[in-house]
Amino acid sequence: MDHYSGWKIEPKFSNKVLIGNWVEERKKFRTRRQPMQDSCYNIDFVNFPDSKPDWIFTRSIVKKMEGLPKCLLLSHHGEAKHKHLVSHYDDHFLRPGNSTLPTLRSYDGNRLAWVPERSDYPTADPPTNFGLLQAKEKQWREKFSEEPRSLYSASYKQPPTSAYNTMRFGVAPRVLSSTMYPSNNNNKSMNFREYRHLQVPGFPVHHTHINQPAGSMA
Repeated sequence: MDHYSGWKIEPKFSNKVLIGNWVEERKKFRTRRQPMQDSCYNIDFVNFPDSKPDWIFTRSIVKKMEGLPKCLLLSHHGEAKHKHLVSHYDDHFLRPGNSTLPTLRSYDGNRLAWVPERSDYPTADPPTNFGLLQAKEKQWREKFSEEPRSLYSASYKQPPTSAYNTMRFGVAPRVLSSTMYPSNNNNKSMNFREYRHLQVPGFPVHHTHINQPAGSMA
């Protein structure tokens, strides 16, 4: 009957059960017994402590990484560099095209190249500007000229005075006030000072248009 799994109802033992002083053992610091794994470079690298670096080779590598100086890149045939501001894209696409064919080039055996090369004789005209630089300079001047403000104060615009809603209320004439009635002033008499009396009400609001607000008049 052992091959039936339904008969095995007893709990199985797990090796993850914490027994003994597992709390104290967990708090102990365990050092790494196996050595640190080395990389391929540390294994293949052979150290020569007596060797000295080759400064001449290092200097040549640094000079090669710097590239050509600016005088060789922007100066052509002794001309000023500010005349060569027209790019090939500007010359071919942004400017009106020339319907005539370019001049025929000849092969120079001394230079081993076809001359004249277009890149050796760049266009000396001023570049084609569409106003981006001027717009950016104006934006920068306005940005630095103003005082530093928050995003809300920079984007908020003060509305005009006419945009505010003003409320107007009508003022009742003095003759319609109930305080002017003689019967309401009896409290000034010493004989009626300690007695209650009813005041005569004034005109109701709905009987006249003078007491109504100006906005409610139709």
